Order: sequence, then structure tokens, then C-alpha cells
Amino acid sequence: MTYNLYFKNRNSESSIKVIRNANPDILFVQELTSAWKAILEKSLGKQYPYHKTKPQEGTHGIGIYSKYPLKGSTLLVNRNKLPYAQLSEIKIKGKRIQLVNVHLASPAVAVENRDRFASLYWQNYKQRAKELNKISAIIHRDKGQFESQLLVGDLNTLFVEPIFQSLKKDWVNTYQKCGGGLGLNFPNSSRSKPIMTLDYIMARGKVNCIEASVLKGGNSDHLPILAELEL
Repeated sequence: MTYNLYFKNRNSESSIKVIRNANPDILFVQELTSAWKAILEKSLGKQYPYHKTKPQEGTHGIGIYSKYPLKGSTLLVNRNKLPYAQLSEIKIKGKRIQLVNVHLASPAVAVENRDRFASLYWQNYKQRAKELNKISAIIHRDKGQFESQLLVGDLNTLFVEPIFQSLKKDWVNTYQKCGGGLGLNFPNSSRSKPIMTLDYIMARGKVNCIEASVLKGGNSDHLPILAELEL
């Protein structure tokens, strides 16, 4: 399950309820603040005894919570030393699985400055492409070590954008493979339904996709994505 928790979330219990009810074996989170870390570990610590986290105030915190032991946690950081990706691994029945938790650069500045939207969005697009290239280079290097690899999180990227279409050459979008509909999950608010997809669970290697869904509820501006995978 991947969930952008939203650093301004004022009703954490609503989002905790969504996680608890879904009960995923592995939970990838973005916008993990120190307050969110404390809430998650108090509410779900027994459910997820293993975790690798890098909380940050604001939008750049990141973390993985797991029912399986996690090995290692390598962070990729931007020029401001803030993480945009986290690499770890688990072993299930002797099989090594690489986990890549992603939160690519947000185009929020472009959205907030409509008079300069085109130029600012293009700058953001190039930054996301750069981050994805760095992630892909490491994953490709490590490919032979793992039975399967999961690329999960908030890509801040629409599935119609060229960088996502390029990503699909090497990865399976699990929602497209075994979900229903478009998987729209942003923005989540009481005033309107989501109109785009920003969060994904991507897989490659020895992975069988059984089911994928967008979960309703929670008080984040993102709805979480859940996928049942056979590894």
C-alpha cells in the first residue's frame, strides 16, 4: 500500500483507520513528518514491527513500514539534501525483493502560479525526469540481485506524460494490470472527487498481480493505492 499522508493532515485518525482496515503487509508512506511518525508507531507499531523512516518537516519525509524484516535503507536526495527516493529490501521464502519508495518533485509551484504555469511545469517535469533517471540507473544496476522489484509511491506524474510512458517499458503498473477504472486518487477533498492519478505501485520480475484498488476515506489530499501481489 502506498499513501501520501499529507503533512497538513488534521485528522490523522481517519487516515490511520484506512491503513488499519486495509492491513497491508508493506506500507510505503510519503510526507512523513516527525508528528506522523509518532502517530504511526503509536497506533500501528505492533502491526508493523519493522520500519525504515526519514521524517522531515514539510513534504519530503519518507518511510517504509513492514511485517517482514527490512534490510538497509538508502536515500536519494535532491540538491537541498531532501529525499525523493528510499531503497530497501525484504526477503520472503528465500526470495529477495527490492523496495523503492518514491516521492518525486512536486509541480505545486506551477499550479500555484498560473501566469507562469507552462515554464514552471516544464522545469518541474525536467526535475522529475532527472530524479527518475537516477532511480532507474540504480534499480537497473541491482536488477540481477532480486527476484522482483517494486517501484512505489507518489510520482507526481500523470500516466499520459512521456516520462511515465517510458517507465512502462520496464515496469507493470499494477492498477492498470489488475485494477478497475483509471485509478484516480488526487485531489481528495470533501468538495470534489479525484480527477487524476499521481500515486502508483509498479512491479517487475517474478510478480503476479492479483488485485489493485484505490481506497476511499482518510483525510489526506491523496487517496491510498493498494495492490495484492504474489511474489
